[in-house]
Amino acid sequence: MIRRLSNGRKRVLRYSMSQQRYTTIFTSPRTLEHPSVSDDGNVVAWLQDNGRTNVVRYKTLSTRRTVNFISSRSDIEHPHMTSDAGWVAYGLVSGNSVSMYAKNVQSRVVSRLTYASSSVEHLGMYWQLGGSVQGPENDDFVAAAQLSGLSGQSSGNNLNASKESGEPNHAGNSGGASVWWSWTAPDNGVVTIDTNGSNFDTTLGVYTGSGVDSLTEVASDDDAGDDTQSLVSFDAVSGTTYQIAVDGYDGVQGDIVLNWNLVTSQGPVNDNFANRLQLSGSSGQTTTSNTDASKESGEPNHAGNSGGASLWWSWTAPSSGVVTIDTNGSNFDTTLGVYTGSSVNGLTEVASDDDAGNDTQSLVSFSTTSGTVYQIAVDGYDGTQGNIVLNWNHVVSSDEFKITLVFGGTITSGQRQVFETSANRWAQIITADIPDTSLNKSANACGAGEPSFSGAIDDVVIYASVEPIDGPGNVLGSAGPCYIRTSGSLPVYGIMRFDSADVAGLEQSGMFDEVILHEMGHVIGIGSLWSTFNLVSYAPTTSSCRTTSSYTSRPRFTGAQANSQYAALGGSGNTRLKMVAVQVLAALTGMKKLLTLS
Repeated sequence: MIRRLSNGRKRVLRYSMSQQRYTTIFTSPRTLEHPSVSDDGNVVAWLQDNGRTNVVRYKTLSTRRTVNFISSRSDIEHPHMTSDAGWVAYGLVSGNSVSMYAKNVQSRVVSRLTYASSSVEHLGMYWQLGGSVQGPENDDFVAAAQLSGLSGQSSGNNLNASKESGEPNHAGNSGGASVWWSWTAPDNGVVTIDTNGSNFDTTLGVYTGSGVDSLTEVASDDDAGDDTQSLVSFDAVSGTTYQIAVDGYDGVQGDIVLNWNLVTSQGPVNDNFANRLQLSGSSGQTTTSNTDASKESGEPNHAGNSGGASLWWSWTAPSSGVVTIDTNGSNFDTTLGVYTGSSVNGLTEVASDDDAGNDTQSLVSFSTTSGTVYQIAVDGYDGTQGNIVLNWNHVVSSDEFKITLVFGGTITSGQRQVFETSANRWAQIITADIPDTSLNKSANACGAGEPSFSGAIDDVVIYASVEPIDGPGNVLGSAGPCYIRTSGSLPVYGIMRFDSADVAGLEQSGMFDEVILHEMGHVIGIGSLWSTFNLVSYAPTTSSCRTTSSYTSRPRFTGAQANSQYAALGGSGNTRLKMVAVQVLAALTGMKKLLTLS
């Protein structure tokens, strides 16, 4: 309360309910009015007439510090300290009207709450009920709300918002209650931003720059949207961050709806390396088109071809193993490159290919390291364009015997399943794991169209292909190891190639699965590497001298463990090698029809 002293001076008093006594807070010969106090009783504010100016002061009783907080030559009406001592609310008179404000005690930021009104009645009661005044979270430029994506909608309001020092006039209007958003263009194109759906007269400004007092205007508008809403359109540049302000015309306030929509005009979203799309999981497929795509400055030539219409993806290996990536299903001649690195001009190639997939599609396989991020590029050979199908399949390393299949040619999904079933069967038969090794081989090293490989292998990789060779009834295909381990002499990489015309006949007769199982045995060394391990003997015809000229066509298999299993299954005698090999395979796999294949 205010009380006049006998000497004409006035003082601000605080009355303690608990102690039932007054305490003098401040004395002055000037007029003192409208004292208010925080809930804890520690901060008292009042209005003081200093002659030519009006001043709102507050005093913190615990420190006995008095602060001149608000000063104006205009009349100040009914200042009020909020209950938490966070703000002082007040009215500022101009002529016959008054505008209401709130000033933050800590930041000294002033928020304009209402504009000129002809009525000032019950202003003090308004402050008593108003409590602490808070603006929107995105009131200030530095606290701009983040937008993302090609299109979307964000809602908010500018109630109790303010205008910052140095902030531009949006659409040429002084405003006074602006809020901010920030949006980074994910691609090149034309973007439209509007406030359609808002319930008051808005202004809209879009800028570039990092400080509210140093912005460059891109576009602004008052009423080009619906009714009194705002709308702008402009060319957006991929990777550029745009600062978006919405204000009320002459500072009016209300609920805001902010809409944005980017129509791309220069290629797909992932045209540039910086905008590569994220792939996830051990396997999957994604489809798109590289129509209107480009090639960036510093971008490598994928698979050695200049290309010119590349798209980018990023995939993080969930664990160590072997991954196969291909473009099978695409409708044009692709090239494929896989890299590590974080910039388009600083990449390290992991693997690349042109035509190891089906037809003119691309395929690579390589060993992965858990947590490593691989950058994947698909381009068109000489820049051709079309629909892209990108497939990936990751096989995890394990302590069991593992056959990793890499498919090529025109192999169907059903044929893939036969190969995979055969690989699983051999993995069940061979119970011991062998140490992982590494291989770095170029494409076509084991035959035309066969892809490159670089990385670790657990335990053997087989390139399997169904492709035209020479038509039905001639060469069925070929199968066997191509690369042998330097330690242990076991296969590390092999091939299985079959003529698509003959495969059709095998599928009709029901023999395709048995042929694949049989031939896969040769790839992992059964029969094909017996001589390497001295598991074959030859019976001479006229002499005990083992010379080439004395060999007969009657080789014998001498593997002790296999012969023991053969005998246990009822075999007897020193059977010719060809029959023994086939009978052992038949015994191990339980497929009697294999006997007819030898």
